[in-house]
Amino acid sequence: MAQDDGPSSTSTVAERMGKDVKYASIYRTRLIEAQVIEDRGYGKVDFAIPYLREYLRKHAAYIRMTLDISE
Repeated sequence: MAQDDGPSSTSTVAERMGKDVKYASIYRTRLIEAQVIEDRGYGKVDFAIPYLREYLRKHAAYIRMTLDISE
């Protein structure tokens, strides 16, 4: 989602993750309930936390590096 400048399509997010839409929808629901993302219309979501997109973009290289190290 951080790659997009606005609301993201759930199907696009699922494709980027290499998962099917049903799988992504489970986590979509959980993130909406946790108020991390919010529903922006049919099949669309966006970050609910101010500046989260910018933070993730700024720290993307570090996040990828630490994920690669721990796996």
